[in-house]
Amino acid sequence: MGMDINEVAQAVGVSRSSFYKWLSGKFEPGLAKLAALSSIANVNLDWLITGRGEMRPNGPPGYIKPSYPRDRPPLVFERKWLETNFGPWAEGWLSLFLVKDDSMEPTSRKGDMLLAVKVDQQIWREAKNGVYLIARTRAEPGEKILTGEGFRDADLTKEIHGTFLFDAEGKLVDRLFARRVEFTAKPSAIVKCDNPAYPGVIETSPQNRKGIIIWERVIWHGHSI
Repeated sequence: MGMDINEVAQAVGVSRSSFYKWLSGKFEPGLAKLAALSSIANVNLDWLITGRGEMRPNGPPGYIKPSYPRDRPPLVFERKWLETNFGPWAEGWLSLFLVKDDSMEPTSRKGDMLLAVKVDQQIWREAKNGVYLIARTRAEPGEKILTGEGFRDADLTKEIHGTFLFDAEGKLVDRLFARRVEFTAKPSAIVKCDNPAYPGVIETSPQNRKGIIIWERVIWHGHSI
């Protein structure tokens, strides 16, 4: 949308704290506010309320637009093809990711596009090996970690939870990267690169995540030939 959380709240006509309560599920907005949010975000009101139908108005019928960190995704996917090959995913569960390095070669290379689906805590019971997008929660030099406590120090409401990485200028770090995940019976998982030039291996578990969170499972990828 090209707007920060304060600008969205102001455009809808509510306070920032009220908007955070919507996001946290403590309160639900009324129809008038949902209509305003639908207009601002350029999404269909029925989709916003029910999750059914197309997310974007005037989009190609029968297609799903995955989320993308820019204005619009460079690729859209036919809903029937997705459901036939991967199951009935909705727009809110799918995202596109641009590969930015060679750590997963030859599986994927710099410039490839990965289509990924969000995972939840079921991941440890299903133990489905594959390539996943990993969220990094351990800071590198020049970065800092803010948790819920840090957000309160930054004058944001306590409804915001989790661990986030910021660079020296206070900008949120793009912390997702692709890795191969192999689950073991403990339960735990081995996280590694496919490129033998990156030999590091991390063993993670629900109790000891070792600075990473398994975020999304890659279900498709494409590259130029």
